[in-house]
Amino acid sequence: MSLIIIKIVGSMLVAISGFYAVRNLLDSKEKILKTSNIIPLTLIMIPICFLYEEKYSLLLVMFLYLAEILSFKRIYKLNIETSILASSIFMLLTAFIDIIGTSIELSKYQKLSGTVFLSSLK
Repeated sequence: MSLIIIKIVGSMLVAISGFYAVRNLLDSKEKILKTSNIIPLTLIMIPICFLYEEKYSLLLVMFLYLAEILSFKRIYKLNIETSILASSIFMLLTAFIDIIGTSIELSKYQKLSGTVFLSSLK
């Protein structure tokens, strides 16, 4: 049950952060709580809810990328090239932030495991 809640909350965060990131990129005043915007944002949430696993899969990334392109095209009334560019920038920003967060977490565990290893030698 908690895994389902985590998937739903996580997918909502991805959809909302994508909406605001692209909104800032386009310098738009589009509001998130419009009925016409909630349906495309739900399209972004669906691949995450059904395909998410602990390890990244290419299938999830491709479906998410496609859903973002279609959703941002619909929400901001963009042509397909601009929507692809906006989705690509958002995906690259997300990947960059994920790499930074992962490296910080891994450095904590490496320091901790080294401390435990050294203390066990005494």
